[in-house]
Amino acid sequence: MSKKIHLAGSLAYDHILYYPGNFADLISSGEEGMNLSINVSDKTVQFGGTAGNIAYNLTLLGDQPVLMGVAGKDFHEYKEWLNKNSIDTDKVKVFENEFTATAYITSDNVGNQIISFYKGASVNDVDFGMKNYQENISYFSISPDKKERMLALLHEARFLGIPFMFDPGQVITEFTDLECLSFIEGPTVLIFNQFELKTFMKKTNLTREQILEKVPLLIETLRETGSLIMTKNDKHYIKPVMVSKAQEPTGCGDAYRAGILHGLTKGLDIKVTGQIASLIATYNLESKGTQNHKFTKEEFKKRYADVFGDDIPVEAGL
Repeated sequence: MSKKIHLAGSLAYDHILYYPGNFADLISSGEEGMNLSINVSDKTVQFGGTAGNIAYNLTLLGDQPVLMGVAGKDFHEYKEWLNKNSIDTDKVKVFENEFTATAYITSDNVGNQIISFYKGASVNDVDFGMKNYQENISYFSISPDKKERMLALLHEARFLGIPFMFDPGQVITEFTDLECLSFIEGPTVLIFNQFELKTFMKKTNLTREQILEKVPLLIETLRETGSLIMTKNDKHYIKPVMVSKAQEPTGCGDAYRAGILHGLTKGLDIKVTGQIASLIATYNLESKGTQNHKFTKEEFKKRYADVFGDDIPVEAGL
C-alpha cells in the first residue's frame, strides 16, 4: 500500500453569509455592552471543516489524502462528496446520535470574518489507532478540532516519529500557556496566521528564533500580503498571487496548507512549495465556498509560470 497524507481536523457544514459593509463601522469604541444586528445579502451552505477543506485541495493537486475526523448522523451527503473526489473517509468516526459540526461564517467587504462554531459530534473522544497503520502515512497534519484530541495526536505523532504539521488555527486561544509550549516538541512544521503567531508567542514568551531552534519550519500567513516560511538559517517571503476577482476568503488558509503538504511530501524546494500554496489559495479566493474551485494541471502550471516566472518542477507531479 502506498503512503498517503493523513489529515486530522474538523469536518463541518459551513453556513457562509456575506455582509456588504465593514464590521469596523458597526462597533463604537468605549461603549459598554453590545446588542448588534446586521443584515446579510447572501447565504450558502457548503461542505467545510479544516480537514475536509485541506483534503479537497490536495486532490486538486493530484494527491489521495486520508481523513481522520469526527462526524454526525447528517454526514452522508458530505461523505458522498468526499468519496466522489477520491478522498478516503474510512477512518472518519461517525456518531449517529449527534449532528456534524456546523460553522456560521459572516464575511464583510474587506475580508474580515465573524465565525460561530457548533462543535456537534466533534466533542466525542475517539482513538484513530495510528500505530496500526503508521507505515502508510507519508505526512500527517493536525489542524483545528477538539483541543484535547489535537494534543493527543501531537503526542502520538511525536512518539511514533511521523513527520507532521501542527496547525492550531483559531483554537489557539483555548490552549493553556503550558500546552502551547508543547507545540514545539516534534512537529516538522508549525503554521499560524499573524494573530495566531502573536498569541502563541505571548503565551510562551518565545521569539521566532527560539521557536526555530526546535521546529524546522515556521510558517506565518499574512493575508493579502503573502506569507513567510522560516527556517533556522533562512527566511522566504512568498508573494501573493494577483486575484482575478475575489469572491470570499473562507478556506483560503486551508488551501494554502494543502499546497504546503503537497510540496513537503514531494520533496520540493521550500520556496516552490510556498508558491504552490499561494497559488492554490488564490483559486479558493476566486470561488465562493471552500470546495468549489477547480483547475486542470495544465492551467495551474501555466498560471504558476506566469506569476512566478519559472516552471513547476517535474517532481511536483503537476
